[in-house]
Amino acid sequence: MLALHKELLRKFIKINGLSFFQITGLILTISITLWLNVTNQSTEFGNGHGKFADQVDSYSEYLIRNTVINNIVGTENQTGSLVQTKNYKLEDYHYYPDHTQKYFSNRGVQVEFYKWIAKFNEDSFVKYQDTYFKAFRLLNCILITICFGVFFLSTLGKNFFGVLAIIVFSLSGGIALFCANLYFCAWVLFSPLLFYPLLVKQRYKLYVLFALVFSILYFSIRYEFATTFALMWLFPILVQHCLSHKKLDYKLMAIVFLTVIFGFNIALLMHHQFIAHEMNITMKEASALIFSTLKMRVASVTGVSLPFSPGFFKYMIIRMNWVGFTLPLLGSITKFALLLIFIFYAWKEKSTNYLPVFVWAIAAYISWYIFAYQHIMWHAQFDSLIFVATIQLVLVLYLANLVKRRYCK
Repeated sequence: MLALHKELLRKFIKINGLSFFQITGLILTISITLWLNVTNQSTEFGNGHGKFADQVDSYSEYLIRNTVINNIVGTENQTGSLVQTKNYKLEDYHYYPDHTQKYFSNRGVQVEFYKWIAKFNEDSFVKYQDTYFKAFRLLNCILITICFGVFFLSTLGKNFFGVLAIIVFSLSGGIALFCANLYFCAWVLFSPLLFYPLLVKQRYKLYVLFALVFSILYFSIRYEFATTFALMWLFPILVQHCLSHKKLDYKLMAIVFLTVIFGFNIALLMHHQFIAHEMNITMKEASALIFSTLKMRVASVTGVSLPFSPGFFKYMIIRMNWVGFTLPLLGSITKFALLLIFIFYAWKEKSTNYLPVFVWAIAAYISWYIFAYQHIMWHAQFDSLIFVATIQLVLVLYLANLVKRRYCK
């Protein structure tokens, strides 16, 4: 019986050359499981003990929802920037048509797409708005799954190991928490993974072009995790160097990084022009509205512990004990355990082509702690997103490739 099981495992591992329809089925299946939150991930900042729809940050989610609803049925602030409803300070994020306030800190350009869909049939949207928002959330799940799905199938092959990596990564706590959120649109953070095949085909100019386009899109949605996003565009270049054993192209990395910065400035300028036109104010006055909380987020420790103080380590220990992976029916693995595994293999590979990838993961993860310390310490749940986009991403790729090399000698 044991021999039979081993033989079946060998045959399963040898599965190769998945068809387009098989890959599509896999992507949709994973997307639906994320949408349904089958691993039952949530935080105390999320659904308000069942009152709200999002599992990680309903404060942000309902900025989008209420802006779309207000555009259809509201009587004030119907166009332009995102809106906050009157009871936000009381942690009641439901829609109220009166006493809305405009929210200027992020452009939230994705709301224009949701408005456009809702406008097709306003009566239908008003009646079935929950269904519409569930559909929008499913779309986000599909897009993020496509991003990491394309990446793993491109790096590991259209085989058992590529499929295994996709499934395992989808069980990450950070993916489960943020995949559907309408404000964060986490798929855009992972969008650089989608363009790894361009590097394999040596379509470098096209890769740079997409870096520009998606940087403008990302920063037109929000500014959170800007440093992590910028470094995400370097990751596929490092992975190609690692897997192909070719010389690392520092010139390409510099061009891509500068392109992302250029895209940031374009999006920022567009945001300023949008607010100035909407409010009929000067660009300087628009800047004051957009950056009203910038100083607190990036240049203060308001309401949080000092770096490397006892309070800092206390809260980092709490964060590291949050879910890293959830294995249905088996339990979960903490981020702390994953970090220990990561450090072990990083040390083991310190003299190989993998070292730049491990170093990148650490740099991309801590970059937001350096650039926006108050922001990431105040919003503890955000750590799960940058952790999965850096440390866990590298760990899944490395371990899947390690297993592949062992069984495909």
